[in-house]
Amino acid sequence: MARSIKLRDITAELNDCVYTTGKYPLLVDPTGQAIQFLKYRGRHLSVFKKGDFEKETLRKALVQALHNGAWLLLDFDKLACDLQQHFDKDDFPEAVLSPQELFLEETCDSLLRDSDEFAAKVTYEHQAALADGAFQDRTKCHAPERVA
Repeated sequence: MARSIKLRDITAELNDCVYTTGKYPLLVDPTGQAIQFLKYRGRHLSVFKKGDFEKETLRKALVQALHNGAWLLLDFDKLACDLQQHFDKDDFPEAVLSPQELFLEETCDSLLRDSDEFAAKVTYEHQAALADGAFQDRTKCHAPERVA
């Protein structure tokens, strides 16, 4: 069912779509604003970037997105969307488009490789915990300013 969504509501709508329909959404955005907004919140692959839609790149991008709890964005821009040519049972099976099938053992096994190495996301909280004393008060980092 096609419907219009405000840009500020897009993240909540995309999350809700997966849980209410059991399917991943297809976003049609002729303005390009949504992809600009979303590309900083997930793993972005563009049909115009050489190598982005190769089977191994698709597999690795999906595993990285799952590892980091992020979205995988496949950007076809204004080109015809033909996903069938990109599916491969060993690298990017069609089951990845189904939230129910994605986490089944047989689907995950086809995606994971022994050679995959993904570092965990580094957060500021993690960095602060590494600081001396485990806590760091950033309000007292600089000498107070004098007001004349």
